[in-house]
Amino acid sequence: MGERKQLLRIGLEDLDVAQSMGLIDSTKREDLEAFLIKASEARGGGSRLVSFAYYLGAMMVISALTWFVVDAWDFMSGLGLAAVALIYGLGFGFFGYRFYRRDETRTLGGLLVTIAVCLTPMLVYGLQKETGLWTGEEPGNYGDFYRWVKSGWCLMEISTIGAVLLAMRWIRFSFLAFPLALSLWFTSMDISPLLSVDRRVVSMVFGFAMGCVALRWDMGRDQGDPEYGFWLHLFGALAFWGGLTLLDSRGEFSRMIYGTINLGLMLLSLALDRSIYMALGAIGFFGYIGHLAWSLFANFFYFPFVLVAFGLVVMFCGLWYSRRKSAIEKWVAGRLPRWLLRLREVRGDSAWR
Repeated sequence: MGERKQLLRIGLEDLDVAQSMGLIDSTKREDLEAFLIKASEARGGGSRLVSFAYYLGAMMVISALTWFVVDAWDFMSGLGLAAVALIYGLGFGFFGYRFYRRDETRTLGGLLVTIAVCLTPMLVYGLQKETGLWTGEEPGNYGDFYRWVKSGWCLMEISTIGAVLLAMRWIRFSFLAFPLALSLWFTSMDISPLLSVDRRVVSMVFGFAMGCVALRWDMGRDQGDPEYGFWLHLFGALAFWGGLTLLDSRGEFSRMIYGTINLGLMLLSLALDRSIYMALGAIGFFGYIGHLAWSLFANFFYFPFVLVAFGLVVMFCGLWYSRRKSAIEKWVAGRLPRWLLRLREVRGDSAWR
């Protein structure tokens, strides 16, 4: 095995099997069980309800000060909005950093710092409203920032990206990648009118680039590093797939390419162990199958039978694989590049840590 690290998913039933096989005795089993439970709780596995409360509360606060800011706030001056953002931001940042330094409240602290970062657009908007310095045309009300694509938002998005990167130097918390990825996506959309490029194409290019960045992060990530890749893969996949799906695909050849790309996303999910590619690829691929059934082969009597036969063949392949899984995976692992094996080893199942 050398120095290679690998994430293992071990349940208490696995300890029972190991004991029945004589690999460990009853005393060692009890000691090992106590150790694994303690290690799981240290990683947050024993406090899911607490983490749920933290994240739910944080999303409510973020929503209240971003997406759900109502038009009634428009009576405030620019300095008033900036002052609200600054007071809240400094308060959340101060207490967040203090909580983050304690192991038992690290998640709470990271979320409070993330809330502080998410107030950056309001702060910058208030200053721009007061000074009249906009990138492009005046974009409108602050509440429209999360609803409409306009070049006037660019400085707000760039400032948020800078605030996130600054926070990441002090706080290694995976949820910080959420405002980073969202701001990058917004920026790509808002600069598309300045570049005179179709927003769907920009979204695809941006999504592909973010996916590459996520892969690069996964390749260099160790077990103790934050799971930034989860959010980068999520927004990258959504941006790429959304732009691809909205492209004009009137010809059958282009629709076949669309179905093939979505099938490729499903296979990519298996290679990288990232479920977002499987979910989006499945929606797109079966959408294409539905098009074949309801449009191209609507009058073809045997099409449902052909599709049933194809589905049964796929199921049989799954059965064949399940019976030879160990041998096949060992054969494949011996031929895959080391960087791809590393991607599957070091990424976690979830960024909610």
